[in-house]
Amino acid sequence: MSCLLTLMRFFHTPSRFFHIYRKLFHAVTKFLHTFRRFLHNLRFVHNFRRFFHTLIIFFYILRLNRRRMNTVYIF
Repeated sequence: MSCLLTLMRFFHTPSRFFHIYRKLFHAVTKFLHTFRRFLHNLRFVHNFRRFFHTLIIFFYILRLNRRRMNTVYIF
């Protein structure tokens, strides 16, 4: 990112397209920064969701093992 910014400063092309591209790039970086802050604020919620998902996966694996055991018991 910093390398790209230095390249922009070095060339300093006055073309309209390049100006629009630069504005778009800055908007994207700003959005990413705000999104990162939002994720940082929702860290607790994310951890809770991850814990919930691990529980679900754990129970699903248990169910699969039980099915496998049942099939082994049948055969």
